[in-house]
Amino acid sequence: MAGRRIVLTGHPQANLNREWQVVASELHGEQPQAVPGRQGAGTALENHFAVIPADRTWRPQPLLKPLVDGPQSAVVTGPAGEEIFCDEHGRVRVKFNWDRYNPADQDSSCWIRVAQAWAGTGFGHLAIPRVGQEVIVDFLNGDPDQPIIMGRTYHQENRTPGSLPGTKTQMTIRSKTYKGSGF
Repeated sequence: MAGRRIVLTGHPQANLNREWQVVASELHGEQPQAVPGRQGAGTALENHFAVIPADRTWRPQPLLKPLVDGPQSAVVTGPAGEEIFCDEHGRVRVKFNWDRYNPADQDSSCWIRVAQAWAGTGFGHLAIPRVGQEVIVDFLNGDPDQPIIMGRTYHQENRTPGSLPGTKTQMTIRSKTYKGSGF
C-alpha cells in the first residue's frame, strides 16, 4: 500500500536489504473460473509496486488546480433590508445558482470585483449591482480564486427600464433611489 514502509531482508544484493517506502502500488487479480468456459484456469494475483529508500523524503506530484470552464450566473446578496451592499473597493457578494444549501446573505460568497466600463485611480464609471440583481460571473484564466462580475442581466423579476419591444430603439441609463420607490 502506498505510503507504508517495508523492510527487505535476505536479498542476494546486500545493499537492497533495508527499509523502503512504497510510493506506488498496483494490484491485479483474475479469477477466470468465474467466467463461463474458463473453469480450468487458476486464480492469479499480481502486485506491482515502486519503492524508494525510507530515509529519503518523497512528495507526490502536486494536484493540478481545478479550472472553471466558462461564466456562471449568480444573484447579488447582502444583509436583510439592504439594497446595495459592497466593500470599500466596490466588490459585492453573490449566491450562485448551484449553491442550494447556503442562505443568500452577506456571507454567501467571497467579495467579488465588478468590471466597470471605465476604471482609473480616482476617476471612471462606477455602477454597483444591487442586491437581487442577476450577474454573470467569470473567472480570470479559469481560476476559481479569481472571480469577476462581467455583466448583469434582465429577467422576469428584474425587468428592463423601458417597455420592450416598444422602446427597443432607445438607449437608457436610469438610476434608482436608494431605499426609496422613485427614480
